[in-house]
Amino acid sequence: MKNRTQTIRKKHTVKPISMAIHQQAEMDMKDTLLESTTAMLGIKSLTKAKNNWEPFHSSLFDTVRIIVDSVHNTLDQIALGNTNIKRHGHMWLVRCPATGAVATVISKGGCTQLIIEVSIPKFLTGQNVLGREDLLSGAKKAIGKVFSLMDMPATDDEVQNIRNGQFKLTRVDCVDLALEKRIPC
Repeated sequence: MKNRTQTIRKKHTVKPISMAIHQQAEMDMKDTLLESTTAMLGIKSLTKAKNNWEPFHSSLFDTVRIIVDSVHNTLDQIALGNTNIKRHGHMWLVRCPATGAVATVISKGGCTQLIIEVSIPKFLTGQNVLGREDLLSGAKKAIGKVFSLMDMPATDDEVQNIRNGQFKLTRVDCVDLALEKRIPC
């Protein structure tokens, strides 16, 4: 009697991974780099003709850790009834429903500071292939989005401080697209 695994294998044809990679490489070589990138990102129309495409140097800021001065209720209280916030040990995970990305939030200093760790492009746009080169503006938008998703009110002074960039960045991960590897900033 044949075992179940043998029966399943006979019903389905599975390509070896190396063959699938080889076929994908052949398909990619038929397209220009711009076509492949736009297809991968789901872009349906090209703004420039593919033969006008030139390589470019770019970098983006990915994960940052931000310390924001903000007097707030305990995160337990803030999380009550909020489906965007979930406790994870001593941290809280704030999920953006639009992108599915998560920011990690920790309360410090007797509810006077928030530590937010987040991938700026992933949290704001749902992908981290293309990103921002403006760290300050990205950090401000990420802070605003986290506060909004937590349904956490901020005082006028706190809002003004955030707008003025009065917060601390203690971690910044950058990606240099020309080098195609992560580098510390």
